Amino acid sequence: MALIVTKNAPITITSTELPTGSVIQVQTTNAKASLAATNSTSMVDIGISCSITPSATSSKILIHRTQGFYMYGGSSDVGFNTLLSRSIGGGSYTGLLSGRTATNSSGAYLNTPGSSELADIQGLTILDEPNTTSAITYKIQCCMIGAGGSVNMNVSDDTYTNLTLLE
Repeated sequence: MALIVTKNAPITITSTELPTGSVIQVQTTNAKASLAATNSTSMVDIGISCSITPSATSSKILIHRTQGFYMYGGSSDVGFNTLLSRSIGGGSYTGLLSGRTATNSSGAYLNTPGSSELADIQGLTILDEPNTTSAITYKIQCCMIGAGGSVNMNVSDDTYTNLTLLE
């Protein structure tokens, strides 16, 4: 499809005029996660969320997350699970993707007792079909698994977690 632009003329394109599969909007959050050296076995918020309002009930939301982490094994195995949840129209949160024990895995595990360490950046991309035009907020939660050690969601002072939503 060609787009012809006339100098100084306003351009108005509606989403119905775009080809199927076009990206209509992008929302992003890039911030430091607040989870540090935890031994929590319950899911806790890490302070990362992002909102988007779909333009049609048939819209799909492509969700991409990158997240730095650091694990220290101490004297036993250590790992973490993450949970991506969504709230539609301010309602309660529902989990979309959870950790290592689920069919769709998102997490890491260090199975080397002793002074083992692991620092890395984890990526996750999923496609959500929320079937709504209400505002949707996605958030990330995390919990520790294993008998000891520690997990930190910031590899260093310059490591950020990114949550990007594309309609």
